[in-house]
Amino acid sequence: MSEIEIIEDWFTAHDGRQIFYRARVPAQVRAVLLLVHGLAEHSGRYGHVMDHFAERGFAVYAPDHRGHGRSAITLGDLESMDSIVADLGLLHRRAITVHPGVPVVVLGHSMGGLISTLYTERTDEVHALVVNGVAMDIPDDVSPILIKLAPVLAKLFPRLGVEPFYDPHKLSSDPAVIAQVEADPLFYKGKVRARTGAQLLGSIPRAIAGLNQITVPVLVTHGGADPVVPTRASEIFYGGVGSKDKTLHFFEGMLHEVHNEPGRAEPLDMWSKWLLEHL
Repeated sequence: MSEIEIIEDWFTAHDGRQIFYRARVPAQVRAVLLLVHGLAEHSGRYGHVMDHFAERGFAVYAPDHRGHGRSAITLGDLESMDSIVADLGLLHRRAITVHPGVPVVVLGHSMGGLISTLYTERTDEVHALVVNGVAMDIPDDVSPILIKLAPVLAKLFPRLGVEPFYDPHKLSSDPAVIAQVEADPLFYKGKVRARTGAQLLGSIPRAIAGLNQITVPVLVTHGGADPVVPTRASEIFYGGVGSKDKTLHFFEGMLHEVHNEPGRAEPLDMWSKWLLEHL
């Protein structure tokens, strides 16, 4: 295995905010991978995923979104989906300045899949897209009344916790992963905040409306036993995306974080092999 450089650094967003990111850079770079994490978590939970891809020639760049990890002012407050998408674009520019002339691919998990979708709809500089457990539909247990009230609550009480979300047992069946989440001070464990919920609810229909604009190769995966995001969300994505080269795969019996399940080698191998074939 070639030597891999581990980077932890910050960049300045358009509005002056400091955004934290991690990177893994191999000696020989075949492609840049933008790795986009999900709701309540942070890029620090993806070390093994970053290593897997770096060992295969990907320079992996992974931000902590606003409201998440080390970029948060208030943990759990997403603030603005448009700003997060713009932040990803700035990290993209930073990466290709360091690694000019190589293709850029994106891998997004859960809410990160939603962010990746919105970003890919807005740029022609992404060569391939992988989404897992993509947050492209509203879970059945979210109250219809709360959905209607979300915009008002977001304006009046943006940081108010309104909807239970935290349950590490829904993420992975691996006891070690559950214990790590429970001990992680950067993993937001409160209710979904009002502004966060409103931003998500407003972003999902926009992302769905623009799916036909995505024409790059797409791999859509989902844990077959995912209790967090319904599997129909991936079916919605797959059915709407404009790509001619598209694949939908369910990992039977796996929960939400397929990359953190005991059988994690299967999704990691599928993602990396598929992306290498599409460089």
